[in-house]
Amino acid sequence: MTRIVITAATVVGLLGGATSSWAQSAAPAPHAPSAPPQTFDAKSGAPNADALLLVDFKKRIDAYLKLRDAAKKGLPPLKETDDPAHIKHAQDSLGETIRVVRADAKQGDIFTPDIVAHFRRLLKPALKTENGQKAKEVLKDDAPAPEKINFEVNAKYPSSATLPTVPSAVLLNLPPLPKSLEYRIVGKALLLRDVDADIIVDFFPNAIP
Repeated sequence: MTRIVITAATVVGLLGGATSSWAQSAAPAPHAPSAPPQTFDAKSGAPNADALLLVDFKKRIDAYLKLRDAAKKGLPPLKETDDPAHIKHAQDSLGETIRVVRADAKQGDIFTPDIVAHFRRLLKPALKTENGQKAKEVLKDDAPAPEKINFEVNAKYPSSATLPTVPSAVLLNLPPLPKSLEYRIVGKALLLRDVDADIIVDFFPNAIP
C-alpha cells in the first residue's frame, strides 16, 4: 500500500481547497484564482444577469471555504499514517467540526432560488442532446438509491452509497469548483459535496429534466 503522509500542513492544504483527496495532499497550495465574469454587456452596458448570478455563487462558495478554514482550527495535528481507518477518522473529525461552526446552515445558503433556476437552464439543453441522453443513462446506472441518502445540509454522505460519476456533458455546463468541493447527482438532485469532510454542503431537487 502506498504510504500516505498527513501532517498539519497537509490539512491546511485540504482546507484551502488545494486537493481533492487525502492521498493527493502532500503539499498545500492556494485557491486557484479565477477571472471574474463580465457582469455588464459589452455593447449595451446593461447588467449581465447570468454573470451576476455566477459572481454571487462564487462568493457563497468562498464564504464556505473561509468557514471551513475556521473549522480546521479545532482539530489536533495529524501524524504520518498509512491506516485507512485513521484517514477516515480525520475525515469524520473535519466533518464534525464543520457541523459545529456551520450549525445554522440551511438548504439554499449556496443554491439560492435564482442560482437554482440558472443551473437548471444550464443543464436542460445539454441533457437533451444525444450525448446528454447518454449522460442521463450513466447517471441512472451509477447512482445510489435516493432513499440511501440523507438529503440534508451538513449530513454525511453514507460510506455504503456509491459516489455517482458526473459525466463531462454535465460538468462542462456548470461553474467550476475548487478541488475540495464537487458536484454529485443522486436521482434528479444536484448535491454539492465537501470531498475531504464527506458532507453535503447544499443541494437542490429536480436538477435533471
